[in-house]
Amino acid sequence: MSDQAWIGLFVGLITIVIGAATFWLATRASHEQAETGTRAVDAAAYTRAAEIYEGTIKTLSDEIARLRQEIKDLRAELMSSRTDITQLASCSRQ
Repeated sequence: MSDQAWIGLFVGLITIVIGAATFWLATRASHEQAETGTRAVDAAAYTRAAEIYEGTIKTLSDEIARLRQEIKDLRAELMSSRTDITQLASCSRQ
C-alpha cells in the first residue's frame, strides 16, 4: 500500500473516532440535561406539595381553635341554662 493510502486510512479512522466520540458525548449530555429537568420538576412538585401541606395544617389548626371556642361557648350556655332550670324548678316548688 502506498503512503497516500495509509494516510487516507488513518484520516478516515480519526474521523470515525471523532464522530463516535462526538455522538457519545452528545448522547451523554442529552441524558444529563433530561435528568436535570426531572430533578427541577421534582423539586418544584415537592415545593408545591409542602405549601399545600402547610396550608392544610394551618386550616385544620384554625378549625380546631374555632371548635374549641365553640365548645367553650356552648358549655357556658349549658351552665347558664342549667342555672335557669334550677331556679325555675325551685320557684315552681314554692
